[in-house]
Amino acid sequence: MTRLIGIASSKGGVGKTTLAINLTCALAQQGLDAVVVDASLDTPNVSLHLGSPKVRATLHSVLAGTHQPHDALYVHSPSGTKLVPGDLSVNHTLSGKHLLGLKRHLGGLAHVAIIDTASGLGDAALGALRSCNETIVVTTPDMPSVIDTLKTVRAARELGVHVRGAIINRSRDDGHDLESENVSTLLGVPVIAVIPDDDAVRDSLRMKHPVVYSHPDAPASIALSNCARSLIKYG
Repeated sequence: MTRLIGIASSKGGVGKTTLAINLTCALAQQGLDAVVVDASLDTPNVSLHLGSPKVRATLHSVLAGTHQPHDALYVHSPSGTKLVPGDLSVNHTLSGKHLLGLKRHLGGLAHVAIIDTASGLGDAALGALRSCNETIVVTTPDMPSVIDTLKTVRAARELGVHVRGAIINRSRDDGHDLESENVSTLLGVPVIAVIPDDDAVRDSLRMKHPVVYSHPDAPASIALSNCARSLIKYG
C-alpha cells in the first residue's frame, strides 16, 4: 500500500513545493521508493522546478481517465527523483472531488507518495488533503504565516487526517524568527524540522535540481535529509 503524505499550507509562498520535491529526493537517497505528486490542480509547478514542463501524461489526465497512473510517472535526471506532474495548461474541468481517488490511482507507484497540495483551503487543497494518510504543514517563522498555517492544521483535523508535525522553512536564526517552541505551541503540533534560509536552495532552483542532490552538504540539504530520515523512522 502506498503511504500518502500531504505537504500543506494555507499560506502561499512558504516553499511547500521545494520541500515536497526535496523530501522525495532525500527519501530516495535513503533507499525508500518515493514519488512526489503535484496535486495543485490550478497552479501545478513541480515540473517547472525540475525542468520538465512539457510532458504527455499528467496527474490531470490520470484523474480525467485519459491515461493510466504509470503513464504519468517520470524520473528526473540525474537526481533520480520520481514525479507525477500536473498539467501546466490547466485547461481542465477537474475539482477537488477528483482528488479523492488519489489513493486508488497512486497505489503501487511507490512506497511513499509526497503530495504537494494546493495552497490555501479551497476545493482542490481540501480534496488532496482528504486523500492523504497524514500531512505535514509548512510555515515560515513569522506570526502571519503561522496563524495562516493553523487554519490548515484545523482543517486537517476536521477531515480526520493526522498532522504529523510542522516544518519551519527559511529560518534565518537572526533574532527575528519565532522560536520553534512558540511555533509548536501556536500550531498544537511538534516541529519536526527547521530548514535554514540557504542560498544553495536558490542555486538549485536555477539548476532545476533538488538541493539535496545538487548541494548535499548545504545546511538546508542536511536538515531536509534529517527530516526524511525521521519520516522513515517513525513511518
